[in-house]
Amino acid sequence: MHSLRHFVFNLLGNGLPLLIALVAVPAIAHYGGVERLGELGIVLGMVGYLGFLDFGLSRVVTRRFALAVQDDNLDDELTELRGFLWWWALPGLLAITLLLIGAQWVVAPYLPEKLSSAEMQRCWIWIVLCIPLTMITNWLRGALEGMQRFARVNLIRTFFGAWNFAAPALTVLILPTLDAMIASIALGRLLSCFVHAWACMQVDRAILVGHAPRRKSSLSLYFREGGWMTVSNLIAPLINYADRFIMAALFTASAVAWYVTSQEMMMRALMIPLALSGALFPNFSKASDPSAYKNFFAEYLRSIRIISAIMLPLCAFAAFLSYDALRLWMGENFAQNGHRVVEIIAIGIFMNSTGFLGLAWLQGTGR
Repeated sequence: MHSLRHFVFNLLGNGLPLLIALVAVPAIAHYGGVERLGELGIVLGMVGYLGFLDFGLSRVVTRRFALAVQDDNLDDELTELRGFLWWWALPGLLAITLLLIGAQWVVAPYLPEKLSSAEMQRCWIWIVLCIPLTMITNWLRGALEGMQRFARVNLIRTFFGAWNFAAPALTVLILPTLDAMIASIALGRLLSCFVHAWACMQVDRAILVGHAPRRKSSLSLYFREGGWMTVSNLIAPLINYADRFIMAALFTASAVAWYVTSQEMMMRALMIPLALSGALFPNFSKASDPSAYKNFFAEYLRSIRIISAIMLPLCAFAAFLSYDALRLWMGENFAQNGHRVVEIIAIGIFMNSTGFLGLAWLQGTGR
């Protein structure tokens, strides 16, 4: 029952912002131009890919907190986390941020012309600022999820998920430039980070405040497990986002917009397995106890059947209605050029939906 409630919270947190997206995306295309919509998709893909710099630590934090709550060892785990955050993680993020700022001048001469426009270059500082803010937010969210505060997490996720669509749509009405839209998203990341920190303080001040010992063991403790998660975090976003950069190099900005918009909205269907895997991950973390392994493995198999039963008809339905849905939402031109993207990607979405749960099981059980 708890898992079902957490699943519903996660689903609402990921799903409600889509209602804003249905209005925001056409507004960006109309007032900013289809080309800028395509460029926005490329920039967001870049931010999404650089998410591998999380080094898997958000899930490590969730897993360790869930085990600590179960073993009544939370105080020791909080002390370990504070030492890791203040002495290792934050200085590391500062170094990464400075390296990414300097990377602009190294990489820029080799980028395709469409990726090196003046607006795209001005976006770089905002892209870089999004990275550490997102990483810190993910770690704080991981702590809240490990303590199973899903209602609180998803209330915040709903608001700032809506911000990611609404802010650039409102910005483009005033200043129709790509860098202004990205700056509005970066502001949302900053506010989200502060709100997650405040939520952690409300749940348990010891998450952030208290004795923070500087231990090298903390570094190896978190990175040993997080390093393996980074392998999947590095490869999976590459599969998801590399096509955008290839298209940006080969085709027009309008073609990128048709493709990215169709792909992005279809990929939103993955919020269903993402919500379920997020709700079950703390439970899977407890499966390391031999006496509980059998029950949790049965729960994992049941979740695979449930997701398959939901996603198969949903993906088939989306592929069947792709042309009419895109025509009603974005217009005839978008429908003609984007509906095949939806049809093809629907197949991959169904296959990938069960993969979310398999990954959650492997990572939750420490493999």
